Amino acid sequence: MIIAPTMRRIATFRELSDRLDQVVGVPFTELRKYYSRSWTGEAKSNKGFSGNLVNLLLGADAGSDPEPDISSLGIEIKTIPIGDGPTVQWPTKVTSLNYSDLAVTSWPESALFHKLRAVLFVPIVKYDRNSPERWYIRRPFMWLPSKPILVQFEKDYNSIRNLVREHKFGDIHSGKPPGGQGVFLMAKPNAAKGNVRRVYEVNGEKFSLQPKAWMLRESFTQPIVEVNLRLNLELGGFAK
Repeated sequence: MIIAPTMRRIATFRELSDRLDQVVGVPFTELRKYYSRSWTGEAKSNKGFSGNLVNLLLGADAGSDPEPDISSLGIEIKTIPIGDGPTVQWPTKVTSLNYSDLAVTSWPESALFHKLRAVLFVPIVKYDRNSPERWYIRRPFMWLPSKPILVQFEKDYNSIRNLVREHKFGDIHSGKPPGGQGVFLMAKPNAAKGNVRRVYEVNGEKFSLQPKAWMLRESFTQPIVEVNLRLNLELGGFAK
């Protein structure tokens, strides 16, 4: 039996595990009946479908606030699209990049830091990006960054922050260093059309800039997914 959507907050890890147990392996064509979500025939338009569905399922309560999705447990929810292998299919968006905040906010004080302290990764099997009705959830897993990873996150954050503070916005690129910034974290356009612009105030000056988002590179999430999916199979599932 699949549970109905609820606005009640998740209170314990056991409750979180129980909810996930009911949907792992269930095709999205079935989940849609319970959660009233829809998809289109275009792969790009479907990218947010799985994230919205999982957030609804788990009662994510942070919304657009700069707090973890499940605020009561301090957990951020991140869906990861995978295919054969399993191969991570594209970068994982963490949160939008706010140029104004970035210029004045250090890494420990940033919303990005708070969202990456404890992450529930939810792998979504998408063998065919254009057939969301066949997608399904593989066993989710909790992930906590090690100290070396946090150190590199801070370096990645500051490499982009320094460019923003110097107003070198055109130098921000998602390519791997040295062509771009960020070994694990990168800043990538957050809009389908490259000509979209928004006004941000940086150091007292206003600039019309392309919206970007903080994303985890596929090369970073790939080994995390491989190791944890294998462990889940060996140990019998999430939180057990």
